[in-house]
Amino acid sequence: MKATVWTLVLVLGSCAAAAAQPQASAFGDLWQHVKSGDTVFVMDGSGRETAGVFAKVSDSNLSLLVDGQLQDLPVTDVRQIARRGDPVWNGFLIGAGIGAALGVATFVDCDELIYEECPHPATGGVVFGLMFGGAGALIDHFIRGRTVVFRVKGTALRLRPDAAVGRHGVSASLVVWAN
Repeated sequence: MKATVWTLVLVLGSCAAAAAQPQASAFGDLWQHVKSGDTVFVMDGSGRETAGVFAKVSDSNLSLLVDGQLQDLPVTDVRQIARRGDPVWNGFLIGAGIGAALGVATFVDCDELIYEECPHPATGGVVFGLMFGGAGALIDHFIRGRTVVFRVKGTALRLRPDAAVGRHGVSASLVVWAN
């Protein structure tokens, strides 16, 4: 029993905590988070969202394929970029880590009176790790949602003239972006 407890402490203590990937801090770093062909959702300065397929990024433009047409969005007007879903590999890794720990713990103190043949704890770790890893990847495959990969920090003040027959004025809006 002591060996089981120490094995669990060792395996679980050596697992790294799962954390979200950091966002791109500069527009030039976007390629590290989004690859060509990914579906992305781009919010511009007026809060309008454009969904399209990521084509390429340069210092001045973001190119998306929207309804079969290539659109270039100026970098200065992009406020946020999100991509679809969650990567499947991290679900596999989380599930595999949990499964390996359970597999090792299950067979470390195997009692041959209960089982005819006791597999080695490493074998149990590999088998359980693959099974639980597959389950974790399957769960991640069905997760719908978005992961924000780029967000501009800042504040913008917009002033618009508001003129009509018999009246005139100015409308103002203040927008604050933060991580």
